[in-house]
Amino acid sequence: MPTIDHEKIILQSQRFSVVRQTIDFDGKKHEQEQVIMGSGIALLILDPNNNVSMVREWRSSVNGYITQIPGGYAGSEDEQKLHDAARQEALEELGIKEATSLVRIKSFMPVGGMRGKLHIFFMNDAHDSLPQALEPAEDVSIVKLPLKEAYNRFVLG
Repeated sequence: MPTIDHEKIILQSQRFSVVRQTIDFDGKKHEQEQVIMGSGIALLILDPNNNVSMVREWRSSVNGYITQIPGGYAGSEDEQKLHDAARQEALEELGIKEATSLVRIKSFMPVGGMRGKLHIFFMNDAHDSLPQALEPAEDVSIVKLPLKEAYNRFVLG
């Protein structure tokens, strides 16, 4: 079985670090990098009309706009902190004040070369009640799509 002999942090930022690992594969040494992130959350939120609440957001990583389900950084695996982060993102990105019925439905590691889980929360009784509470330098608009259309666009492609 391969073993990690050594890890060295080569980049440290507020939300993630990059670690270079020396791995022993049957006596042969190999190096690889891992991105280590805290936990993230994603929100699958339906309104009373069965529309999926999504966001259209400008992202520097693609130098353009993308449409996606809302979410953000949680940074912790603590159950209460994950729920708090999910409620905060519902307020910030969608203006949902009462997000008490959020339920975590799935947790997984999205990419093999990264450490950090994505936790998906579901809510089916959302009522927008406040303006978005965006962070500085965020350009986010709310997009509502019927469930079937959202599924066809984002799951089936």
